[in-house]
Amino acid sequence: MKVVILDDEEKVSSLICTLIEWDKLGLEQAGTASDGISGLELIKKVRPDLLITDIRMPGMSGLQLIEEAKKILPDLQVVLISGYSQFDYAQSAIRCGVVNYLLKPVKKIELNDTLQKMSAEFKRRQQEVSHTQAIEEEIERIIKEKQQNALLSVLDDGNNTEACNIDLPFPVSIVAVKVDGRALPYDMKAADVLVRRIVNHMGDAAEVPSVCVASGTYIVAALGNTPAASAVSETLLAWCKEQIELFRTFTLTVAEGSCVEKEEDYYAGVQLAFQGLAERLENGTLCLYHEKVPASVFEFDCTVYVKTIIAAVIQADRGKFTSTAEAFRSSVVNSGCTLYQLTKIVTEFENQMLEESRLQLEDPAYREVEQLAPVVEMACSVEMLWKGLLLFLDTVYDAVAGSCRERYVRPVREAQQYIQEHYGDSQLSLNSVAEYVGLNSNYFSGLFKKNCSIGFADYLQDMRLTRAKELLSKTKNPIKWISAEVGYGDPKHFAKIFKSVTGIKPNEYRQLYE
Repeated sequence: MKVVILDDEEKVSSLICTLIEWDKLGLEQAGTASDGISGLELIKKVRPDLLITDIRMPGMSGLQLIEEAKKILPDLQVVLISGYSQFDYAQSAIRCGVVNYLLKPVKKIELNDTLQKMSAEFKRRQQEVSHTQAIEEEIERIIKEKQQNALLSVLDDGNNTEACNIDLPFPVSIVAVKVDGRALPYDMKAADVLVRRIVNHMGDAAEVPSVCVASGTYIVAALGNTPAASAVSETLLAWCKEQIELFRTFTLTVAEGSCVEKEEDYYAGVQLAFQGLAERLENGTLCLYHEKVPASVFEFDCTVYVKTIIAAVIQADRGKFTSTAEAFRSSVVNSGCTLYQLTKIVTEFENQMLEESRLQLEDPAYREVEQLAPVVEMACSVEMLWKGLLLFLDTVYDAVAGSCRERYVRPVREAQQYIQEHYGDSQLSLNSVAEYVGLNSNYFSGLFKKNCSIGFADYLQDMRLTRAKELLSKTKNPIKWISAEVGYGDPKHFAKIFKSVTGIKPNEYRQLYE
C-alpha cells in the first residue's frame, strides 16, 4: 500500500514518517511534498493508495488537493491532519470523502491504529475485487454511461424530438426534481452537492430500473414501468423534504411527466415533467406536481431586446438599459405565456445575453458574468425569477460597460505614456501618436479630448512648457538648447509660445529664479 505524505513543514513530514511503523503495517513510502501543487503532481506520478495531508498548505489547500486527487484516484484513502479542530473543517473534509481526521500534535499510537485499519480495509477491498468482477463493473459502467448520455441529450437539446435510446423497456415513467435557492446569493457549490445527492438517491435507492441525470439544477429520471414506480414520486418528495432540513438555504420541487410508451415520445414526457416543475413559481415548492396536457407552441423573439440592451451598455446609457429591460419584462408578462413558457423565454433571453457578453468581454470577465447565470434558473418564484434576471443584467452592464471604458481609456493612456517619452521630438504630432496607438487621427483626437478634457495640441504644449520651466529655473543651459530639448526646433518660435502662455520671455522667467 503506497503512501504519500504532504505537509508545508518538512519537520512535520519527517516526524510522521518516523512515527509510522512501515514494515509492520505493510506500507510503502511513495514520497513527500511541502505544497499542494507539488503534492498533486506527486500523486499523479506515483498514484498512491493512501494520502496523509495537512489541511493548510501553500499553493492549494488540503481540501482542494483531496478534491483534485479523487478525480484522478476515486478510491484514494485519505487521512487529514490539522491543528484546526473546528467542526466546519471536519464537515468540509467529510464532503471531500475524508473518513479519518486527526489533530496535531499527532500521537504515534493513534496514527498507527488508524493506518492499521485503513491497511486492513485496503487488503479486504483487493481480495473482493476479482478479475471477473472488474470486467462486470466496467460493462455496467459503459451501459449506464450510454443511458445517461442519451437522457442528457434530451435535457440539453430543447428541440430534440427524435428517438432516444435509453436502453430501458418501454413504457417508462418520467420523474423530475428541481433545486432552487431560497434567497440571493445562491451557494452554487452547496447546490451541486445537493444535486449529486439527489441523482445518487434516484439512481440507486429507487427499487425500479432507472436512468437518472442532472443538467444544472434540474434532475430527471426515467423509471421502468413496474408496480413500484408509481410510489417513487411520493417517496422521493418525502426524502427531498428531509434533505431540506440539512440544506436549509435551498428548496425542492418534484414533478411527474406522462407515461412514455415509445422512444419517439420521450422528449414530450420530459417536457411535461418540466411543465409541472414550472408550477412551483406561483404555487410553491416542496410539492408534487402532475402535468398531463402538453404546452402549446409559443413564440417570443428576445433578439431585439437583447441587441438594444447591449447597445445601451456599450454606450453606457443606463437609462436606455433600464427602460429596455423593463420593456422586456412588461412584454413577457402581458404576452399570456404559461409559467413553463415564461421559464423558456427568460432562459433564452439570458442565453442570448451571455452570448453577446462573450463577444464583448475577455475570458476572466466573461466567466464572472457566466457564474451568475444560475440566479435565473434557481428562482423559486416569479418574483425571484425577475429579481435574479435584473441582478444578472446589472452584472452584465457593469462588466461590459467597464470593458468598453477600458477599451476607450487604454489607447489614451498609451498615448500619454508615449508623449511623456517623446515630447522632446520636434516631429511628434497628432498623426504620429494616433498611428502609434493604432487609431484614426480624427477619432483619436476626439477620444483624447474626451478623456483628458484638453485637446492633443494643448496637452503636448503644456507638457513641453512645464519641462522648459523646470530647465530654466534649475539649470544654466542655453535657451536654444532648452528649446530643442523640449521639442521646439526654432528658439524664436519657442520664445513666442512661452511668452504667449506665461506672459514673459524665457530669459525673464529664468531671472526670477536667479
